[in-house]
Amino acid sequence: MANCSTEAEKADTAISGGLGFWFDQDKVAVKEAYGFPTFLLVNQAYDFAVNLPVDWSAETLEAAVDRVKAAVQQKYPWLSDKSAQVLGNHFAYS
Repeated sequence: MANCSTEAEKADTAISGGLGFWFDQDKVAVKEAYGFPTFLLVNQAYDFAVNLPVDWSAETLEAAVDRVKAAVQQKYPWLSDKSAQVLGNHFAYS
């Protein structure tokens, strides 16, 4: 979390560097490490990513993950490519 000055930067760091595979198990750790305002941003981005609708009859998993990555970066432009990838992976396994 060093050198992070905004909540968005902290959230990006939390997602890209420390968001575990099962976010539900890591929620308390994220709150404790980064604070509640940052947790809210992380949780909001996570929920958005894993709840994007998909038509599996028309889209492959790879295409859906790519769409999720693009959608989260459009909605949350402060996310790094690595964070978008992490959220895409969470979508794939949700």
